[in-house]
Amino acid sequence: MVWHPANVIERAMAWALATGNYARYFTAFTGADLYLPRRAGDDPDGYGEPVTAELAGRTVLPVFTSDEGLLAAYADQLPDLIVVVSYEDLRDDWPSPQWRLAINPGSPIEAYLPVDLVDPGARGELGPGDPDVLIWQPGQGESGGPGRPAAPTRRCSTRWSTATARSTSTRCATAW
Repeated sequence: MVWHPANVIERAMAWALATGNYARYFTAFTGADLYLPRRAGDDPDGYGEPVTAELAGRTVLPVFTSDEGLLAAYADQLPDLIVVVSYEDLRDDWPSPQWRLAINPGSPIEAYLPVDLVDPGARGELGPGDPDVLIWQPGQGESGGPGRPAAPTRRCSTRWSTATARSTSTRCATAW
């Protein structure tokens, strides 16, 4: 299946990665409506429990910049709820400082990092060479280059299971 950006935000993120403009990538992300998969639960606000995944021994919270991206990632098992939030709300209500943010997992515009690095990223203070950030790079193939973990590739897709709260694909299981 060939990936296509679902909206102007995803086009901007794809362009930013293709040109190495990581500040633009994070700026586009921070301006997007963010789609979060949730499980039904006893949350008094009715927003359910966050769906997480385990990746390289870390808990990640998958966040998508389009409902199409979320639905493609969860095609085998749809989440109970989808909550749409701003980046500011996501950052301010981040569930755990140990969790990592998984931006558009399974797509060519995916990135994995601590949520508190998004703002510095938007200011141009980090990029794919930062040891706490994993960003897929076009043309990079399987190798992340010297000193970097293997990068996710475009040929596979990550499926996230709401039942097991784990990725059902090991393609992105790299060490930070």
